[in-house]
Amino acid sequence: MKARCLRLLTCLLFTGTLYAQTPALFFGMEDGRLPNNGIYDPNSRGIYPNLVRPVVLTEPSGNHYLELTASPSDCGPTFNTVCPKTRAEIWLGTTTGSSDHSATFGFDLRIPGSNTGQNNLVWQLFQGLGDPNTPNGGRTVWVGTQSGRFFVAIGNNGAHTDLGPIPYGQWTHFDVIVYLTTDPSRGSVAVYMNSARVGSITGQATENIVAFSNLYVNIVDFGGVLGVADYDNLSMIEASTPPPTSTPPPTSTPPPTSTPPPTSTPPPPPPSMGFTGTLTCSATGTVNAAGVATFTSITCK
Repeated sequence: MKARCLRLLTCLLFTGTLYAQTPALFFGMEDGRLPNNGIYDPNSRGIYPNLVRPVVLTEPSGNHYLELTASPSDCGPTFNTVCPKTRAEIWLGTTTGSSDHSATFGFDLRIPGSNTGQNNLVWQLFQGLGDPNTPNGGRTVWVGTQSGRFFVAIGNNGAHTDLGPIPYGQWTHFDVIVYLTTDPSRGSVAVYMNSARVGSITGQATENIVAFSNLYVNIVDFGGVLGVADYDNLSMIEASTPPPTSTPPPTSTPPPTSTPPPTSTPPPPPPSMGFTGTLTCSATGTVNAAGVATFTSITCK
């Protein structure tokens, strides 16, 4: 689906993270060749001897794509499994190996209708490949199918998030954005299908060790039945992400200034009688034996 190649940057921009750079890894299969010649191990250059070998096919439109098939006989030590678990797998590349940064992994995936109800692993990050000094190695972030639905998970027993139903027989574009870190408080995974965010995981370490992660496409069928998956436009873009800055504490708020009590208001002056000057008054009356005066009239001029 080469139209999807042209919109790769658009898909990444839609997620809210700007990766205006050339993918560090990209396989479009238009040259008709398998990614990395179909190896599963970059150290030994090994190729799994699947009954049906990985192949690049051509659609009527002229588009080239990768098809992986895991047959019931593709199990056991030769395939690094315990039967009945089967495996078909191709190694794509590695991250830079420095922890605490983000990476976006893109791929187109089509599950045929013959795979309905199967329990498959279809894409993964893996650490500690072939290194006896990394006992904590193994798959970290991976995408799988179960009971007709996609999911994303971390490790074998970590978080598991449903991504919705599988549109059998149709191409679906995935963008898996991972913050790669061994710190559970900072690890995160966000998954977009056809540019729509469909699931996420937070609060989980996305690396087992501070080292690079290997990137794979694969069909691992846990039930040992025939599994098939088609892939196109496989990509990886890494971004250097500085650690989040701490939030400064809020500045202290000075205590409010006290409000002075209101000043008392003097009583109003007595009403004016409408006169200024000197009055001369005369009174008539009597004074009893106790000295109490009783006035019969008062005249002022």
